[in-house]
Amino acid sequence: MWLAAGHVTALPLRNGDVLVADQTAGTIRYYSASGADLGVFVSGLTSPTWLAADAKGNIYVSGYTGDTVKKYSPSGDLLLNIPTPFTPVRAGESSYPRGEKPTD
Repeated sequence: MWLAAGHVTALPLRNGDVLVADQTAGTIRYYSASGADLGVFVSGLTSPTWLAADAKGNIYVSGYTGDTVKKYSPSGDLLLNIPTPFTPVRAGESSYPRGEKPTD
């Protein structure tokens, strides 16, 4: 198993298998419950960072920029691109609207 240096996120599945998002390589790999590498689940992504699954086994992937959530079938077919209004906060910027902080 080889994962590029950088941020890696794992999602355990109901059957005990695991999906691993490699942000640097832009891939999600599939591993069996026993640890065998079952290959690439999805590739060609831009910084996949967050993974989630629904009750039907569909996989949701959001990249570091967070501007889109991609929905994949349990077999890795892209089902939907969900645009979001999220914009990442850059170093030195406030995460609050207009730079305001909430009051106590």
